[in-house]
Amino acid sequence: MKYVLSLLILFCSYSIGFSQHKIGYANVEAIISQMPEYKTSMTEMETFQRKLEERYRIKNEYAQSKLQEYYDIEKNLTMDQKKSKEEELMKLEEELKQFEKEAQTEIAGKQELLMAPLQEKMSKAIEEVAKENGYNFVLNKGAGISNVLYGQKDLDVTELIAKKLGVTLAPAPVPGTTPTPPGK
Repeated sequence: MKYVLSLLILFCSYSIGFSQHKIGYANVEAIISQMPEYKTSMTEMETFQRKLEERYRIKNEYAQSKLQEYYDIEKNLTMDQKKSKEEELMKLEEELKQFEKEAQTEIAGKQELLMAPLQEKMSKAIEEVAKENGYNFVLNKGAGISNVLYGQKDLDVTELIAKKLGVTLAPAPVPGTTPTPPGK
């Protein structure tokens, strides 16, 4: 009996302690996507990707021209010449594959580099809003990774954080409706 009573007291004290925490949530992705720095970063990222794509296109066109050249003269080549040309083509193919791998790594690194200042700025704003409004925890409720499955509207601090960052959020679409394009 003492054991059950002890468990009950422990449970109640834990529940009371837990209920003293104020928890809020915010849609971090919605805020970041409206930050001017985000738009600049995305433009820089697109330019970076286009340059990589152009370099890949040039390398690929060169490899394709070498392949076509091989097909055009294949009948006139000796076995040793064919073998040499085929090794050259395989080397070009490997270089293209290696370039793709390196480009993916470069893209991921560039994105991380561009997003780090935004995430740091966001973290500072979240911390300030939490301290100013007495929140012990602020969770993310966004379209991507979300730690909140449900939250009362009065616990949503998205607007407070956006205001702290000087960001105006786009109005959320009403479920079941199609947004009207601007100018209509």
